[in-house]
Amino acid sequence: MHTFVFLMMKITGFPLAWIFFKRKTYFENRSNQKRKIKGGALFVSNHKSFWDYITLFFLFFRYKIRPIVSHFIYNRNPVLKFCLNCVNAIVVGTDQLDVRYIDEAVALLKKGKKVVVFPEGHFALTDELLPFNPSYIRIAHEADVPIVPIYTDGRYGFFKRNHVMVGSRFYVRDMVDGELTKEKYDDINTIFVKNIEELHRKMNVRKKNPTFSFKNIFMDLGRVWAYTHFSPIFRVHIHDQGKKYHYHKLDGPVLFASNHHGFSDPLVLLCAFNRRRVHFLAAKEVFANHKLRSALLKGIGAIMIDRDIFDIEAISKCVDVLNRGRTLLVFPSGHIAQDESNAFKSGAMMIASRSKSPILPIYICRAKHWYSTRHIYTGELLDPPTLSMKSLNETSKMLEERIEELHQLAIKEKRCYD
Repeated sequence: MHTFVFLMMKITGFPLAWIFFKRKTYFENRSNQKRKIKGGALFVSNHKSFWDYITLFFLFFRYKIRPIVSHFIYNRNPVLKFCLNCVNAIVVGTDQLDVRYIDEAVALLKKGKKVVVFPEGHFALTDELLPFNPSYIRIAHEADVPIVPIYTDGRYGFFKRNHVMVGSRFYVRDMVDGELTKEKYDDINTIFVKNIEELHRKMNVRKKNPTFSFKNIFMDLGRVWAYTHFSPIFRVHIHDQGKKYHYHKLDGPVLFASNHHGFSDPLVLLCAFNRRRVHFLAAKEVFANHKLRSALLKGIGAIMIDRDIFDIEAISKCVDVLNRGRTLLVFPSGHIAQDESNAFKSGAMMIASRSKSPILPIYICRAKHWYSTRHIYTGELLDPPTLSMKSLNETSKMLEERIEELHQLAIKEKRCYD
């Protein structure tokens, strides 16, 4: 009986949910996030309303997601109790020391089921998060399943639109060596709450910069114009060393870090990665005293930066671009280099760290003639560094070494004219 009612709720409720919720879903990183999840998973979300569970109920339509609810909600009225029984809700007992709900959730997760928990325990009436109960950490750790962080702004109604941001999955075991202590519980919980807050911030950035807008239309027209005019001249050929990260399969926010030995480098890479909206940094001097050129550069995605100062405004724009799920092209050397000995600056690493975006090392081979085929070597993605000077410098040094390896490979294969 419960199974039949559950199926009917899914089928008949979907059109009503589509009208009432008008959900807009964002993914923090689409390259490793799909709605199809193999095995067990623990969804952890903020809590704005009772409708939060209904949102996830239809967001992951193919799964039967079991909620963890308090006994107050479960016993509120017979109809609600029956509906919760239909979805096999896990009920938290009246005794705070009773942790049988944890064992029940762990058992379900080990069987490959999906469970959702709202650690705040109460509805948050403002955008400020309430304190999180860290029991979800124990559940995920004992079941050895990924945690899927979710943030919803709780805008439900016929004349409103609900926005949901799904974060990147992570395992508690990757953050714990040995047993879980109270201090580790607190540390992981603090990190996770900051992660949920970051999802909220990224959601606001994407809401202010929708995928379909007039700015995007102009940028897309600029991309088409640049590709149709310069692609026949450059005839770009990509040599992909990171096979599982093939250039045309890259999705989500990615920071392209390349060597720089000519004014045509941005156009070459725009032609190479023409399937993505690629933003790139350009020096302030390029924009100066030329309104038409300045407008065209901004139209195709250029971000102006003042190289004489620590340009906080330009860095913030770059972080926002990556938070919107796009790609950003930077030249860590900071200017056109006549040789390969210029040390990389750590500004690009700071952008990657603040946006938590992977870094793709790229080497552009120097062409013999302007009409020669342009060979580009791409390496494997580097993980973003933590926001510390030591980590930024280490990752910058690693990036420089990876690009130099690509350079040596290009020389070995006789693709580079030096």
